[in-house]
Amino acid sequence: MKVRVKAAALAASTGLLFMPTAMAEAPSGDGLSADQQAAIATLDTPTTVGVVAGVKPKGNQAAPAASARLQLYRGSFLMWARDTMTWYYDWSRVNSSNLQQEAGYVFPNTSVAKGVTRYYTSTNEHSWRGKYTIGAGTVTPWGSVNIYSADYSTDWHVYRNGAGNGRWN
Repeated sequence: MKVRVKAAALAASTGLLFMPTAMAEAPSGDGLSADQQAAIATLDTPTTVGVVAGVKPKGNQAAPAASARLQLYRGSFLMWARDTMTWYYDWSRVNSSNLQQEAGYVFPNTSVAKGVTRYYTSTNEHSWRGKYTIGAGTVTPWGSVNIYSADYSTDWHVYRNGAGNGRWN
């Protein structure tokens, strides 16, 4: 029994778990190393990657007058999440829009894309929401144990004139 306890303590103290710190819900000193807390802080700092014009329509979709793409990214190579919003417009209406999610992590961290929902549609605007769950744990002889978990979401609005915005919640 002493070997198992020592192995669990060793796994918890090695700093294998990387998570961001700046979140209010993040436990302080409850088994998270400084590296883990720094990874949490990195994930908690959202950045806009940019807008790219000239996106081509997919399949047999009619070519609209213009298109745009906006990306939101947060995190580091240890734990990250990215949303990519693409929309087609002709200045009188939003023809179509699409939100894609990507997430990745280095074990024992977790970053999971939980899906997207378009919650508002009109000729002037399309609105979307994406959801993510991030977490961190530690490896024990009995498997991995989750120490921390938090939910994030993104909120998107794209408009008929090509304007668009996204933010992390």
